[in-house]
Amino acid sequence: MYLRTTATMIIFLFYFFEQYLKVLRHPAVLKYHALYEDSNEVYLITEPVIPLDMVIDTLDVNEIIAGLFNIVQALDFLHEKVRNTLSF
Repeated sequence: MYLRTTATMIIFLFYFFEQYLKVLRHPAVLKYHALYEDSNEVYLITEPVIPLDMVIDTLDVNEIIAGLFNIVQALDFLHEKVRNTLSF
């Protein structure tokens, strides 16, 4: 019961924040297109990407560090955007 309730809450939150996901623009944040829900799963439809685990072995240390820096920039952007949008 708890798992189903949690999944329902997550789906609700995605629908609630969908308007924000559609307008987020940052080079390090995936572009969101849509949310699709069937009877068993929920899918976030984004711009095309290659999963990291498919390329991680081909990257050198500098590329990995640059990737981590991009993640930090994206998190900072999202933190500031959310804080400014949802400030009380």
